[in-house]
Amino acid sequence: MLNVLLFVNDRLVPKAARAHLREVYDRADYYGSRLRLGRDIFTQIEIETNTDCNRKCRICPRHKNEREVGVMPAELFEALLGQLQDIDFRGRVSPVFYNEPLLDDRLVTLMRATRTRLPRCSIVVFTNGSLLTPQNIEALVDAGVDTLLVSQYQQNLRADAATWAAAVQDLPLSYRRHVRYRILGDEDPLSTSGGLVPVRVPVTRSRCMQASLSCVVDFRGNVVLCCNDYFGDHVLGNVGTEHVVDIWNRPAFVELRKQLRHGDFRREICQACAQGTLRPPQSK
Repeated sequence: MLNVLLFVNDRLVPKAARAHLREVYDRADYYGSRLRLGRDIFTQIEIETNTDCNRKCRICPRHKNEREVGVMPAELFEALLGQLQDIDFRGRVSPVFYNEPLLDDRLVTLMRATRTRLPRCSIVVFTNGSLLTPQNIEALVDAGVDTLLVSQYQQNLRADAATWAAAVQDLPLSYRRHVRYRILGDEDPLSTSGGLVPVRVPVTRSRCMQASLSCVVDFRGNVVLCCNDYFGDHVLGNVGTEHVVDIWNRPAFVELRKQLRHGDFRREICQACAQGTLRPPQSK
């Protein structure tokens, strides 16, 4: 399903309409999952297994904001998988949060563990593609990864395009079909990442479904507000000491998600994100 949606978005939908289409899709995903599952639960989980990245793209907060280098302990990752297994999680699992997952030399092992513990989930690895090889593509697919989504930015094409081409050109179709490729550039509608990135065509929104769809866990096990909370300033709980479902169901978090779904943006990060504006520079 993800590959179909990406194809439609990248090939058939005009750039100016993509943000609106995404908003429509997110609403359908949220309300559809509530009907299907009979409860309010995330359909995606993003897990920061490592924090490092080998690129500083200008459309990413890393361009001017340093990030602490660290990795999620294997035992914490396993504990989180156990929590997801408790609820028979069948949504999307991605080892991502402003990082390059392929810099984590445990990635194949972690993704194999994910497939073993969560046999019905969808595993999507987001990567800039610069570290792809035929060998690691095959290893990740064999470990259970459904999609390797390569997002390359226009400013890096000279350095990365040849690497991408070499990695996939001789792959058997059985592996190549698991790899998706897209180019993002300054002319695309892009998020300001909570007001940290000056983009040429900022995405704006009247309502936000992001926090209602996706649970974001940083390398320390903190559940943070959403994928735009780059600094992890808004921590809702920690999966090392609490069950992820208990954190998700905490009344304050439930109320916050409701506010965002109804366009009630009370936090500065949400106001900037929704309006496509910038916040004052931060450093940590």
